Amino acid sequence: MPGIVSLIDKDLSEPYSVFTYRYFINNWPDLCYMTMQGDRCVGAIICKLDVHRCRRTNRGYIAMLAVEKELRGRRIGSKLVKLCLDRMQQLGADECVLETVPWLCDVEMTLWVGEVGALQWRSVGTSGRLSTGAKGKRHSRSNIKHRSMGFVKEKRLHKSLGAKYNSSYYLNGNDAFRLKFLFKLPDGFSLADTKHESSLHMIQGADAFVNCKTSQLVVQASQSEANRVCGSLNADIIIEISRFPKKGETLGARSEDTGVMVPGGKGANQAVAASRLSAGTPRKAQFICQFGNDSHAVKLEQVLADNKLDLSGCGRAQKPSGQAFIFLEADGSNSILIVGGSNVAWPAEVTDFERQIQGASAVLLQQEIPKYVNEAVAKVAHAAGVPVIQDVGGEEREFSDEHLRRLAYICPNETELERLTGMPTDSEAKVVAAARTLQKRGVKNVLCTLGSDGAVLVTAEGKVLRQASFPVPGGKVVDTTGAGDCFRAAFAVALVEGKPLQECMKFAAAAGALTVSKYGAVPSLPTRAEVTALVG
Repeated sequence: MPGIVSLIDKDLSEPYSVFTYRYFINNWPDLCYMTMQGDRCVGAIICKLDVHRCRRTNRGYIAMLAVEKELRGRRIGSKLVKLCLDRMQQLGADECVLETVPWLCDVEMTLWVGEVGALQWRSVGTSGRLSTGAKGKRHSRSNIKHRSMGFVKEKRLHKSLGAKYNSSYYLNGNDAFRLKFLFKLPDGFSLADTKHESSLHMIQGADAFVNCKTSQLVVQASQSEANRVCGSLNADIIIEISRFPKKGETLGARSEDTGVMVPGGKGANQAVAASRLSAGTPRKAQFICQFGNDSHAVKLEQVLADNKLDLSGCGRAQKPSGQAFIFLEADGSNSILIVGGSNVAWPAEVTDFERQIQGASAVLLQQEIPKYVNEAVAKVAHAAGVPVIQDVGGEEREFSDEHLRRLAYICPNETELERLTGMPTDSEAKVVAAARTLQKRGVKNVLCTLGSDGAVLVTAEGKVLRQASFPVPGGKVVDTTGAGDCFRAAFAVALVEGKPLQECMKFAAAAGALTVSKYGAVPSLPTRAEVTALVG
């Protein structure tokens, strides 16, 4: 992933977030290819194929294409494009589109992987000639037909800012054109209806790829990735109470059938939530934890397996399972007492994390496992270019500046943010000020949950995004246990799918609202379908 990002970002006027890359690669791995020279990525193409929301056609989309500068002009990019077009055709695509800079467009736009850029588009003027740029070569229209691969101009694109104002499509001030390649003729369409040469004429006419003369070309399909959650697993004992007993006082529980064990722990909650919320996508969820050696562990392991979690990275400690005694009051609020157990019995030397973290979409951490484990995972993930999302909940302990610099997101609630910064957080403005103080220590983004008041995200670019809480389905808060864990897991799932940050927060808020409408932590975690229905 770092090699692909570095290669593509070199020539972009507006670099993409790493989550955008992960969105495409994770969801359409068979439409993403790399060209390798030894262990170096020298070419890459990233595409997708889905149903157009208005026309209901199967539309392919070439999002990114790049070739190392010293290898351009050797048709590597052409080969990558042809591979993706062939694969799209196999998958039933009706058309393929992309956007690009106009470059003095006049009659039609033609794909040329040439001397000056990996994905470069040149104009065909009224003279019917194509300029390839740097070397000044010119080719006749008959030669263009042979090499264009069949893309034709469809429309010019703008970004509208209202009736009086328009902005250009790209941040650097350029507009864009959408180009289209047709695999099938639309209903009622005849070649006689247009002066443009149809891409149907071109499919069989593209040049065969000319092997790169200075490198061995290896094209590899990208592999699907997974969300990794490294954290705690508890046997939650939920006790419903009317009030806390006073010193020396004995009280009965509020319900006769309370005191049952249900799976929990911040790590397990987030892992199960990530798994349920990723259902129906190519992405899976993996949980890395330490099982205990008691009967609780057997039941807990079965629940995790039933939720389709990859448990191959888990260990087994010679201690009882971690436990959480949750005192649940009538209004749904809770107080929790944690017994660490196996959660604090990780090996002293953690040596296998590099293998576990490889290929992750993101890594989620919490504070219910040893500090050295979190730091070791964050170090490996950061070096591998894998985003780290740190939950602050759990044991009260400080973060080093070095650890904070390795985090893509830190996710406290307002109480935890106050403890971390020593600043008041009793208003949104104070939450934002505290978050900016934390950013000065190196963390990039601060996502603070505010309970029933929603959440605030202060981004690395200085933006402040707000998300109100969703109304609780059924109108009653039953149990708030696990709501924050579900919010963070849902945010991570949406983030690695490439959704805009505001949509990530909305998705997370909906997931959190569904969680508090049910009893227990893991039992209350919603499915993707439930969250999607609530978001609307």
